[in-house]
Amino acid sequence: MVDKKLVSLLHIVEYGSFTEAARQLSLTQPAISQHIKQLENMYGIRVFSHRMGGTITLTKEGEMLVGYARRMMTISDRMAELLRGSNAQEGLYVVGAAESIENYSIVNALTAYSEAHPDFSFKYVVDDNTSLLRKLDAYKADFIFTDKSPKGNGYKITEVGKDSVVLAVSQKNRLAKKKKATLDEIKKEKLILMLPGAVSRDVFEETLTAQKEKLKAFNVTTEIDRVSAITGMVKKNLGVAVLSSSDIREELKSGEIVALKIDGLKHDRKISLVYRDDFDSPEIAEDIAYIYKQV
Repeated sequence: MVDKKLVSLLHIVEYGSFTEAARQLSLTQPAISQHIKQLENMYGIRVFSHRMGGTITLTKEGEMLVGYARRMMTISDRMAELLRGSNAQEGLYVVGAAESIENYSIVNALTAYSEAHPDFSFKYVVDDNTSLLRKLDAYKADFIFTDKSPKGNGYKITEVGKDSVVLAVSQKNRLAKKKKATLDEIKKEKLILMLPGAVSRDVFEETLTAQKEKLKAFNVTTEIDRVSAITGMVKKNLGVAVLSSSDIREELKSGEIVALKIDGLKHDRKISLVYRDDFDSPEIAEDIAYIYKQV
């Protein structure tokens, strides 16, 4: 069980006031204030630097204390779930993938590992890089795949590959023997795009803006949010598509699709697997990183 003084601190931070924290915990405000005073005496720090006008501001030490308190709360909750056997089970790992690089290869690597290790099961979470790092720090994720590695100490970072935005074309397409496609060449093709918000789409449109081009100058025939549907169309030479290379790894290996660089577009990203230094099963993460490189 997490110290009730830390619980009070987390409630103050979450609800923004001593009064509301007291109400949520069914305590008096003096009791909440006493908890904070006890924490300050215990650690020889000031927790809050400002409490005027109904607002509160944490000191640097207070922020550190809140961070550790959140970790303790998460560990306590997960331990309780394991002991109760509710929705959690031994061997269950939470794996995160950044939205910007989420692809079938990550799931394939996790599935391949779980098939070889029956005791391993995983919960797959897709989120933005910042949220994933917060989950990792709060022990709400065991390891993550990201294209934005954390700064500072306390992490083990293993590069597993690179990703880039490319023009995917059928091996039957007239551009298939080229290594790079110009924007003028792409204008002559039926163009398939992911929906707005997808990394590949955003990068392509940024490139057009930089080169003073407009998307309406291209023959965009299809916009869809399913990579599998897009690759199916490209294989049949029904159009060319702007995609992340990680989306078409299998098709590139089989030769069904050819990836061309897009003239003027520079967007290479390193994909890394990241876990905390105190992760108790680093060999699992490293084995999965190795499998990812192979699939």
